[in-house]
Formats: sequence, structure tokens, C-alpha cells
Amino acid sequence: MPVYSGTQDQWKGESVNGVTDPDNNGELWTVAKLADIGLEKYVSPEPEPVDPLALSITRMQFKAILRINDLFDAVKTAIEAIPNANTKAVVLSKFEENDRYNRDDPLFTTLGATLGISSDEIDAMWLQALGIE
Repeated sequence: MPVYSGTQDQWKGESVNGVTDPDNNGELWTVAKLADIGLEKYVSPEPEPVDPLALSITRMQFKAILRINDLFDAVKTAIEAIPNANTKAVVLSKFEENDRYNRDDPLFTTLGATLGISSDEIDAMWLQALGIE
């Protein structure tokens, strides 16, 4: 059975199984009425729910949530204490220069472990940071 998508132009000037929509208002037709002329109405699927932990946060949100939780200076100290100069340079650059941060970045696992912050606590801060505008 052909599918009617509900767009204004799909039916315009065309006959479907001998029926035209002269007023170009097919989107108002019921599922049953469309089925009577051999059309199935397209119903867009519900969007998949988004895991908020999969959303990135901005640099401002990241630094604000650290300050709100009194962790900003502790994170800077933890970064300075990284013994490998190359690793320290990368982590410091991420901390200072990233425009956006992703929860799955290993930076958060490493810093969380160094600071004694659990993954669940980081998740909670992440969700809180998403609400900061």
C-alpha cells in the first residue's frame, strides 16, 4: 500500500487510486479515510530518548560545576601532579582549552580516581552541569 507522508506537495495535482486532494489538505485526512483509498498514513516514529550523559558540556559549564563543588583548585593541583610531562601537557591543554567536554573522556576517570570522586558522583555533577546556562 502506498504511504502518504503528510507533506503538502506529495498529493498536489496527482490522483491516487482515482482520488485527488483538490484542497491540498491531505494531512488532515484520517488514517481510516486514507486507507479507504489505498493509502497508509506515515506516522513518524517517536524519537529515541537521549542519554543526558552522552551530551557534551561547555567549557563554562565544566569549570562552573567544578567551582560549585569546590573542586576547581583540586583539579588544577591534580593536573600539576601528573608525573609524565607529555600526559600533563595534554591533560592541562584539555582542561584549559577544550570548548566542549564529553563524559566518556578518560580525563574524567583519571581525575575522578585521583580526587577520590566516584563515577556516580561525576555523573551527578555532569547532569547538574547540563542545567547551567
